Amino acid sequence: MATTAPPNITPVQVVELGWLPSQVHLRDLKEDWTGVTSTAERRKLQNRLNQRAHRRRRMKRGDPPAFDETHNLQTAKPNDVRYNSKYITVSQIYGHAMDLDHNCRCSKPCNSREYMQLFAQGAFASFVAGSPQPSHLPSLIQYNVHAALTRNADTLGLSQLWLHYEAVSPFSPAPPDATIPVATASVATADWPCALQPTRLQRGVEHHPWIDLFPHPRLRDNMLRAFEDPRGFCDEDELCHDLAHFSDAAKQPTLLVWGVPWDVRSWEASEPLLRKWGWLLEGCGEILDATNYWRGKRGERRLTRKEVEDAIAASRPKGWVVEE
Repeated sequence: MATTAPPNITPVQVVELGWLPSQVHLRDLKEDWTGVTSTAERRKLQNRLNQRAHRRRRMKRGDPPAFDETHNLQTAKPNDVRYNSKYITVSQIYGHAMDLDHNCRCSKPCNSREYMQLFAQGAFASFVAGSPQPSHLPSLIQYNVHAALTRNADTLGLSQLWLHYEAVSPFSPAPPDATIPVATASVATADWPCALQPTRLQRGVEHHPWIDLFPHPRLRDNMLRAFEDPRGFCDEDELCHDLAHFSDAAKQPTLLVWGVPWDVRSWEASEPLLRKWGWLLEGCGEILDATNYWRGKRGERRLTRKEVEDAIAASRPKGWVVEE
């Protein structure tokens, strides 16, 4: 027999529980900023979640992530002859490029991949024919950046998940969400070049593995501090785009590579990079010294210390504090 509640008792109402909009993109309850009393810590967590939400909205819309797609070269040790740039062939770099996940952080639309492949084939053919084309140089410079990052990933023994847009570095604290792809490092730490050895900050902060591929510990730490700063000084996607977008390197704020990719002396900072991102190179004297070395090799004027310091100061965001 059905019963009814006494007239003086209000029927129980069912309340549906769900995630707040601010909690949808959490990977760990420690990232929940609700209830955090520290303004700086709350902004830091909000900035991290906002960037994550921004990346996922771009993926949902089908927008291309920031990098062009590249391919892991065959694993080899740093002293392997295959790592000498004059032995690298087009087939080594693009042999399996079409097999990569199109949702990787390092990808752009497929026609960009095809352009890079056609460019590589054309440049190689003109070289073999004994008639290298000067017009190939700007694209070749940016091509070298992709090859360098790929070769450093291979040196660290990273799996191809380092290309995935949502991947987490194997040096980071493991994310509690099992659905987050974690790149794996299969090479022993002792085999890694000193310049690629992970720093304490890399081991303590969750980050994407593309950061691990630059052969200067201070540069990597500067990037991580900028990404983690609650004031949002640095958009990671924008920096990725600038450093590896396949375009005219003379106008692009990027790094250039002229030799062994795990040796910081092989890297050069372009003048547009110094003007826009110079503040990330604070404390990276080896890169700035190498920049002048390569400029001198080309017969270009070396940058004075004051010019470099002025460029760094002009690019520095207001409120950014240099870590000593």
